Amino acid sequence: MRVKKTCELIWRKLRQWVQQRHYRLFKLGWYKVPRQPLANFPNGMSITHIANTGVTAIDNFCTLEEAEHFIATAGSNIKPSAVLVDGGKLLQSEGRTSQSSFMPLGSSDATLQNLVFRAASVFGLPVSYCERMSITRYREGEYYKAHFDYDETFEADRMYTCLIYLSELTDAQGGGTWFARLNLLARPKLGRAICWVNTDPDGRRHPETHHAALPPVGEDVEKWVVQLWFRGYPKTRGMPRPVPRPGIQGEALATNAVLPDGVKHSGELSYDNAYIIPEPTEEA
Repeated sequence: MRVKKTCELIWRKLRQWVQQRHYRLFKLGWYKVPRQPLANFPNGMSITHIANTGVTAIDNFCTLEEAEHFIATAGSNIKPSAVLVDGGKLLQSEGRTSQSSFMPLGSSDATLQNLVFRAASVFGLPVSYCERMSITRYREGEYYKAHFDYDETFEADRMYTCLIYLSELTDAQGGGTWFARLNLLARPKLGRAICWVNTDPDGRRHPETHHAALPPVGEDVEKWVVQLWFRGYPKTRGMPRPVPRPGIQGEALATNAVLPDGVKHSGELSYDNAYIIPEPTEEA
């Protein structure tokens, strides 16, 4: 018993020494802390797991300004979309009639950096696990027939998909993302990300993620999306880190500020009376 207690004491002291060593090295500036400050996330960003489908919707994942930036960046670089066939060859197909443009992760584009870091933070993966960004446009009548985002080859060995809508369409304008096996249809909503798991780390596939991009309906109607695919291992050499916005030096809340539900101006509360329980009042 005495030997066991002695070993536990030595282990505890050793652990404390290691932790204090990290603390001192951090104070000396030896550690560069990778972080994605909350200020870099759009205001109003919210996550909804869509019932038990395994599909997750993240509203306000990107801003209007970011969406406009990616649409403008695709610009003249956009070309007919292709599909992977015969073990990795990219060929045009009647099953996919959209146009796409790619942005490498090594780009110095700050908007791209912020969006990819945002997605990596959601999935809990390093940025280097992401493939290059794809920006796709669907015009009236263009589609991508039902398909998987993964297969058995290296070219599509994908764990996660993050599909981000850069434009908004009404129900009558179509253009939804349809998961037939899940009875789920997602309408394009500007700034919304639709995310799902293609394969588990142990290799188990998710055939229920079979999905199709339905065609927009109406003259001059366009659907724009960003596609991000994450692997279970490094796929790219990474990219420059986005410049983190510093924490905001807080200011006292104004009485006319727009606030989320459950949050309010503290009014007459003070440190002196905040925890005083008022006396019950006598009813007349």
